[in-house]
Amino acid sequence: MLCADQNFDMAQVIKFFRLKAGELAIYYEMEDGESTSTRGIVEVCPDTHRITRFVEKPRQGETASRMASVVFYCLQKGTLQTLDSFLSSFPDTEHRVLGRYMEWLINVARVPVFGMKLPTGFQLIGQVGLADYTKWLSHYSTMKSEPRVKSITCRAYARIGIMGNPSDGYYGKTISMSIANFWAEVTISQSKSLVLVPHPLNDPTEFGSLLDLHYISRKEGYLGGLRLLQATCKKFYEFCSDKGIALSKQNFTVKYNVNIPRQVVSTQSDAIVSATLKCLMKFYNLTDDVSVTYTAPGPRRAAGSLLPRRKHQGYGGGAGYVFHSIMSGAPRKPPPHTPSGVL
Repeated sequence: MLCADQNFDMAQVIKFFRLKAGELAIYYEMEDGESTSTRGIVEVCPDTHRITRFVEKPRQGETASRMASVVFYCLQKGTLQTLDSFLSSFPDTEHRVLGRYMEWLINVARVPVFGMKLPTGFQLIGQVGLADYTKWLSHYSTMKSEPRVKSITCRAYARIGIMGNPSDGYYGKTISMSIANFWAEVTISQSKSLVLVPHPLNDPTEFGSLLDLHYISRKEGYLGGLRLLQATCKKFYEFCSDKGIALSKQNFTVKYNVNIPRQVVSTQSDAIVSATLKCLMKFYNLTDDVSVTYTAPGPRRAAGSLLPRRKHQGYGGGAGYVFHSIMSGAPRKPPPHTPSGVL
């Protein structure tokens, strides 16, 4: 078995295993060119992360899932005693394989097994030949010779509320729009250690004199955008740990720039958090389905003040799009949209 990203965080896997009262199976989302008939396919409950069904090398049409299990399981000591029952149920040697055991354990024995998703791919699983090994050896040799500096930049635009408020008489619905003139931009790049770069204007650490420090602090306050970067990273890690998403073990340097006026501080904070979250999701190769469930509540918790009417900043924004409040249920994802206004 070969993991496309060989640096996933083993500590996060163990933490999730201890958190859940059951066994653990690692899975990933298959690429378009991969056939489900060569893998053990799992169906996972999105709310509890429990694997509801395991199908070993399914026939065409047997399952719609493309979540493939890999030979990576965490089993409790007591569960290993079920091996005797499995072996007695399958006397034929050809059926005595680990995939069939997991299929029996989940579908027949009904032992709770939870799934943890890796945002990466796996190769060289099952029946492979020399050509497969040669192909991937060449692939990784090429990757090793090329520079692997990974840099991602994302923007989130300022928003204005046209109508409504989640707490007023509009029944938790709002109409908002984003403004192209004003934005927050965050850049994240791979590095040896995790570094949060302070903004030279919003997070000053050097002053001409004590008088300058007093004047700037009195005018601008003490809190810049650095705390928002840190809070978003913290909440992002907590979310992935709770939702069973194993992140690759790689560090980064993140910095931000913003031209939204300080007088509209909540809009500025919202944009910084949203842009940071977008960068983290792209950096760790998280899929769109994660962004739908996380983008709306995540920045609100990280910044401590975001309201549901600001969801469109995370999604990209759009004039006239009506958003329901968090209390009314999961947000709907708007169509791709460019900033809708210019002031």
